[in-house]
Amino acid sequence: MRPQSIRRSPSIVVGPLKRIAPPPFNSPDADLRFQTQDDTTFMVHKQIIILASLFFHDFFKMEGTSLSTPDISFPLKASSTNLEIVLRLTYPLPPPVLYDLDDVSDAYATAKQYEFVKAQRALEDMLVLPRFLEAEPVRVYAVACRYKLNAVINAAAAAAMRFSETWPDYDEFKTISGHDYHALLRLHRKRRVQSIACLEDPKYVKCTTCPGCTSPSYKLSKWWKLYVQRARVVLERTPSSKVVCGVAFLAEIQNGVGCEECPRGILKAMCPGGGIEQLRKAIDALPTTPTR
Repeated sequence: MRPQSIRRSPSIVVGPLKRIAPPPFNSPDADLRFQTQDDTTFMVHKQIIILASLFFHDFFKMEGTSLSTPDISFPLKASSTNLEIVLRLTYPLPPPVLYDLDDVSDAYATAKQYEFVKAQRALEDMLVLPRFLEAEPVRVYAVACRYKLNAVINAAAAAAMRFSETWPDYDEFKTISGHDYHALLRLHRKRRVQSIACLEDPKYVKCTTCPGCTSPSYKLSKWWKLYVQRARVVLERTPSSKVVCGVAFLAEIQNGVGCEECPRGILKAMCPGGGIEQLRKAIDALPTTPTR
């Protein structure tokens, strides 16, 4: 026999779970309540919010609401996670440490929407931290293009040269124009041509001699010929000096050259004024600003 379905009394209403934000955003003396989209209440101080947010400064000014008006509730189009990040960057508190680029991007959207200027500046600074810029520069570039953050755009574009142009299909690409995407692609390809031209510049040859294998009839040292051959392959993929002028890359050249004197020539080329050091400076001086 099938059990009868249990009917709920019409007087019982099951509503969404409402939560209170963690300290210090649950202060009993707060005079402004923010309600987030995930039903979390932030109890904050109106005077701090008005000073920190141009949006709320203008809103309360237009509404004619006095600072002494108690217990005002305001629904926000933001999640509790994003709002908490923004408020922790607004209040005189230790800044949150964020390790996920999505958290930075989403919090920035909230800070920008409600014009929390201090939080915006702090999140812009986070975007160029090494943990984001060195690991995911193309994503940082896309986030910066979305919000027109020119300084971050240029820094991310320069960092993106250390990666191949075969980028994954990041979700952030959906939020930028095709023009911005192709601007980075054009920069990458232009830098590739320019960096290889630097590598093949004859002026570096005189700084890359070797007493063991360089002679009037054999003008190029063995290590330099091998270096140019292998460096060209790397620069075709990643037009940056980071790998080709690095110690690990030059150590591989030294091990594969077969000349006992070449290590001395490599070491000399790495010193100030040497061929490798000059090449590094030449590549680093190439333009890194995408034409947008």
